[in-house]
Order: sequence, then structure tokens, then C-alpha cells
Amino acid sequence: MPMGRLKVVIVGGSIAGLLLANALARQGIDFVVLEARSEAAPCDGAGLCLLSSGARILDQLGMFEDIQYHGGPISVQRIWRDDGQLLGHTEGLALITARAIL
Repeated sequence: MPMGRLKVVIVGGSIAGLLLANALARQGIDFVVLEARSEAAPCDGAGLCLLSSGARILDQLGMFEDIQYHGGPISVQRIWRDDGQLLGHTEGLALITARAIL
């Protein structure tokens, strides 16, 4: 049986799903994105942290400079429990930038 053109179903319109859709479109591969929400999620003040591995993918897709323009490096990170107790604290970018090298 002959193989037809590749068609991809992407489940979820999150960052990963939309990046995959962008990469597939650049390669001329047919795809459809299935998303449960009828509208984009509201912006509620949440942020997004990119590790170097994610930044490298955005760079390969030609998007990193635009995203970098709207963001900045994280120099201090603190993680709290829901009751306010501090769970952890790191300073500097050493762990974040070194992760992709491992």
C-alpha cells in the first residue's frame, strides 16, 4: 500500500503544540491543532521561564530574538509553598544555562 502525505494531529494549543505547528508548517507538513478552549487563555499575570534547551529550539525556528526582546534573564529564583514557607532559593544563571550541556 503506497504511503500518502504525512498528516499530523497536534493535541493542545499550548506553547509546545504551537511551536510544533510552526515547525511543521515550515516543512510543508499538513497538521491540525486540536484545542479544548474556544478562546485563548486570559493573561493572568503568569510568566514563562525558558531553559536553554527551549531557547535553542526557538532560535532554530528563528523566533528567539523576538522573544528575548520582550523578556530578560532570571538572576534570582525563590520557590514558596502555598502556606508561604520558602522551599528553595537560587541565585545566578549557572544551573539554568548548564542544564542543556549535560
